[in-house]
Amino acid sequence: MPRKKRTQPPQAPGLEAGAAYGEAGANLAAQDPTQGGIPLPAGSGPTPVQAGPPAGLEPLPVDVAQQFPNTVTPLTAPGKGMVRPAKPLRITNEMRAATLLKEWAVNSGDPIVKDAAMQMEAYMRNG
Repeated sequence: MPRKKRTQPPQAPGLEAGAAYGEAGANLAAQDPTQGGIPLPAGSGPTPVQAGPPAGLEPLPVDVAQQFPNTVTPLTAPGKGMVRPAKPLRITNEMRAATLLKEWAVNSGDPIVKDAAMQMEAYMRNG
């Protein structure tokens, strides 16, 4: 035995006010000039969709950045007012030994260490 249909037909209004689901609305019939309705002004319908971007848009940021002049000078670039040493200073083991010997002479007060520090300093100046 078949069951009775227990669902009700949908009664939610459509896009137009007062129209039930699936029914043509009264607003559409009132605007139809063939049935004595009020005609809409010309050009008030939906606008056609354009393919592609509309004209008159601002350029993309990438295009603007590519037109920017590259006038930035790197810090390592040679230029005026920049003096570079002809030979970079290298700290050698002799320099470290002379510095250590000088510190020992100052802190110890021993005359032999003081003489050795003076000799090492003279050697570093001449050599």
